[in-house]
Amino acid sequence: MVSVISIVTAHVAALTGVWLRLRWRARHTQIQGRCLVQLAQAAPGRGRLDLEEQHGQAHRLTLTLTTASGTGTPA
Repeated sequence: MVSVISIVTAHVAALTGVWLRLRWRARHTQIQGRCLVQLAQAAPGRGRLDLEEQHGQAHRLTLTLTTASGTGTPA
């Protein structure tokens, strides 16, 4: 009986951990998306916002804002 309770408790804890990680990732992606939309809307005049996103061992996000005068500012 004790071993059944231990197994069930371990599974519940593991599932709770997965659920929390997925919830955090979804929230993080939602906030990041809002921020990118605000950046794109803030591009002056005929400005252009280029986004490069890489996933792997380390997550990397590169933004380049090109203004009408042709200068770029990596962020």
